[in-house]
Amino acid sequence: MQLRRLAYCGLLAAGALLALMPGTAAGYQIEDNQVATSFDGTSIVYTLFLPDNASASNPVPAVLRTHGWGGSRETTATGFVQQLLDNGYAVLTWDSRGFGQSGGTVEVDSPDYEARDASALIDVLATDPRIAKRRGDPKVGMSGGSYAGGIQWITDAIDHRVDAIAPEISWNNLLESLYPETVVKTGWGSLPYGAGLTSVTGALMDPTDPHTGKYDPAIHQAFVEGSTTGEFSQQTQDFFAHRGPDYLLGNVTAPTFIIQGTVDTLFPPSQGVDNYTSMKSLHPKQPLKMAWYCSGHGTCSPFNSGPAGYTSNEIVKWFDR
Repeated sequence: MQLRRLAYCGLLAAGALLALMPGTAAGYQIEDNQVATSFDGTSIVYTLFLPDNASASNPVPAVLRTHGWGGSRETTATGFVQQLLDNGYAVLTWDSRGFGQSGGTVEVDSPDYEARDASALIDVLATDPRIAKRRGDPKVGMSGGSYAGGIQWITDAIDHRVDAIAPEISWNNLLESLYPETVVKTGWGSLPYGAGLTSVTGALMDPTDPHTGKYDPAIHQAFVEGSTTGEFSQQTQDFFAHRGPDYLLGNVTAPTFIIQGTVDTLFPPSQGVDNYTSMKSLHPKQPLKMAWYCSGHGTCSPFNSGPAGYTSNEIVKWFDR
């Protein structure tokens, strides 16, 4: 056991999960509508779930999960949240900056904003005695897809308290994904732009209120450019290129499980391959895994999406390891 712990000391569980008993289906602690204050005063609203037996004398590791673009956090112990709880994990879900109930300006998973919001949530876990610690830092993993996949890369790049990540259908270079060969993906530009606007926090509220969400003006500008000329200005290109994570991968130190969709037309499998290849080269001794499934930003039919629950089970195994 000692050798196994040494071999996998960088992973989330570090062998400790072998001593944890899964919670019962109904045995959860749920703390909804909690608020964390980010670095710039922005209110980030979150929900914390814990197995019923989690306590200061029986602390558990935690998994952070946010939502896709234009969405909002999970607030019920169902689906993958329930699966994590039943496997002995706490789960913290949150509304990303500008969406749901959180305030602030949507910055498209920026290392300067959304990543620092996630870091503020790790601070919350660090002060909770029910969350397991290693050398004073909380044991934290991250999961989620698309927008919730992109945040994992940049959060770990700036905050090495993250112990394991499992980004699904995320990107390697956001500019390349939205602007391949200098041609705007107009369909993918218009759809997320409009969908996100319907979820931006308090759209009819006072825009100077720190609890009111809004788009960064660069997002509006990108939509105008893409829908009228089909091209992005250099300023817009720079905005999306800064969202990474390609240039940040040298700073990503957490064991990484990449999941990419074979039918994804927004962030195709090549984006996952680029992330995998770079991570393999930059961190040859770091645990790394990649899987593909028939899913993502696209239609799987008529293909077989595989056994039910396979991918979620593999993510749990990754965190357990």
